[in-house]
Amino acid sequence: MTNTISKPSWLYKTIDVPTIDQIKKECMDVFYKHYPDVFGDRGFTFTYADQDILRAEAPAYIEYLKSLGLYERWVKSVLIGTCGDQRTKDSPIHVDSEDWQTRCYALNIPLINCEHSHTVWYDVKDYDLDAYSGDDQTAKGYKTARGFNPETSTEIDRLATISPAWINVSVPHRAENANSDLRLLISTRFWPEVHDYFN
Repeated sequence: MTNTISKPSWLYKTIDVPTIDQIKKECMDVFYKHYPDVFGDRGFTFTYADQDILRAEAPAYIEYLKSLGLYERWVKSVLIGTCGDQRTKDSPIHVDSEDWQTRCYALNIPLINCEHSHTVWYDVKDYDLDAYSGDDQTAKGYKTARGFNPETSTEIDRLATISPAWINVSVPHRAENANSDLRLLISTRFWPEVHDYFN
């Protein structure tokens, strides 16, 4: 048997989340209760939300993952946010992994202040060697990510973050937010990677 997986050409697929209002409330409660100081002085950051906390305190989110038939493959949820004046500088153009077969998709659900926010994809030319320092690679979970030089990158598409969507994270992208207030979404990852879900 041969490997028939091919890298997806699409950048995003918007989805309907019937219980989105309840998911937003539960996940924001989790954020404010357990992760209120995660930003520090950074304009862009992310933190892994403890799965046991989400199971106990975000039942609508858990039920939605089950409704997709992907609950057993759920391996992590990431609270991703931007805020303040450093929000663009601290949000590098990047791919989540250099191995698209291992990490290709993210299920993104907006939580708060996503009305003026976008995920933006780029055609890139050069790596940005300063995008991830050694300390950040360990502390922030960027070990397999790769940053790209914005000076030589060209925007190819964008999606309003207010739309829940599957995101192709194997194509260089970044968060963009016109609002300096906290913008937060929850991004869900699965293993094995969900290539089969889209075939």
